[in-house]
Amino acid sequence: MNIKCNKIDKRSKNWWQKINSLNWNWRMANGFPKFDSERRAAFTLLETALALFILCLSLQLACGHLTLAKKLQTKITQSDHIETQLATIQLEQFLAEMAIVDIKLNGREVCLVNRQQAAKSYKLQLRKKAHEVIVTNWDNQGYMLLWYRVDTVKFTYQAPLLKMTLTMTDGEKLQHYFLVPPKQSLEE
Repeated sequence: MNIKCNKIDKRSKNWWQKINSLNWNWRMANGFPKFDSERRAAFTLLETALALFILCLSLQLACGHLTLAKKLQTKITQSDHIETQLATIQLEQFLAEMAIVDIKLNGREVCLVNRQQAAKSYKLQLRKKAHEVIVTNWDNQGYMLLWYRVDTVKFTYQAPLLKMTLTMTDGEKLQHYFLVPPKQSLEE
């Protein structure tokens, strides 16, 4: 029995060799590569799906960062408006104790005097090189910064309203009104 099995094994082995040689000849005739390792490299469906998944995650992260950047930009813009409002309040409190003496340099400088102490006099002006609106004393010793990034400023006075028009370096225009009595009404 053992001998018969060997004969069957030899026959089946011989039969498989014939099929493989036919397959080999057919593959060579139709332009297929000789071995499986010589096949063209290509992406499988799984690799393509994984690449698309990673791309979607990357795009979602990028959109999230763009949204965050836009929110930060609006917060920064709002903080600039808060600084402008704070400067307006600060100037309003300062002008509450002052009286207007004169407006000089075609409306770019306002001369002020303290109502309680006439010896204290100040100027409200634009420093052109620094693009700042400041309050300083007559001798330009010390100053209080109010606005920065200011391109032009124009003061007009019709008692008792002081109108200030600021043009910022980014082109934005701001206009504020302050109640300030003239110096003559204090002397009467």
